[in-house]
Amino acid sequence: MVFSSAVFLFLFLPAVLLVYYNPWVKTRAFRNIFLLLASLGFYAWGEPVFVFLMMISIAVTWLLGLGRMFGFHFSENFNYPYISASVTEFWRRWHISLSTWFRDYVYIPLGGNRVSKGRWIRNLFVVWLLTGLWHGANWTFLCWGLLYFAVLLFEKLAGFPKRRGIFAHVYTMLVVGLAWVIFRGETLPQGLQFVGNMFGAGSSGWADGVFAGLARNSLVVMALAVVLSAPVYGWARERLARWSDTAERVCRSAVCLAVFVLSVLQVVASSYSPFIYFNF
Repeated sequence: MVFSSAVFLFLFLPAVLLVYYNPWVKTRAFRNIFLLLASLGFYAWGEPVFVFLMMISIAVTWLLGLGRMFGFHFSENFNYPYISASVTEFWRRWHISLSTWFRDYVYIPLGGNRVSKGRWIRNLFVVWLLTGLWHGANWTFLCWGLLYFAVLLFEKLAGFPKRRGIFAHVYTMLVVGLAWVIFRGETLPQGLQFVGNMFGAGSSGWADGVFAGLARNSLVVMALAVVLSAPVYGWARERLARWSDTAERVCRSAVCLAVFVLSVLQVVASSYSPFIYFNF
């Protein structure tokens, strides 16, 4: 990447902010166009492929906005999945567009649950087999999908979603966490080795120096992730809006700006990381 952290923080970013907040031209159209050109210049200089990805993001945002103008509401794709009390609930909240597509175009056409138990299990198996393969032709993705098939089948046969409580949430986070480890592994043996290490089966036991270093350096991020995985932001906005609309708007803008600045600092300080879906 051509931009160094120093060039970005002390030259490029201040120049963009000075032009964006100039006291002479304050129209929204000017600011939006300038910000778009500055972003294109930054990404084209550093990572040309990001220009394509950003244009896709802009197009999607425009489509959502146009849909709102014509009275269409596009639902959120994630709805706080980490507050779920079952894996079934987790997949109602996680990647909603993907699970809805497989439900409408694979599960229901196969007969859904309005068939015999044997055919219903087959339908569930096909859906999760295809969900795994959708992420890529790798044994890790395939086993990840089949793991969810087995867990969801168990929950539906045992009536698990009806049983609530702290145990249900702990169980859900354990299953989801282990599934992500297998999903993230480069190979299936590597993923299973990581799972074994998590339970002390490796030569280093429960933890080693690498884990301690990563945990220490990511402590603040992990704490924020735990808090913000719950609907705290929406709850706070609702309470502020009841008290004062102006306070709610100011706090919302401050939070967005803080998240943006922290994200930029993280990106410029980290090494090259390819777009996640290039791996699939």
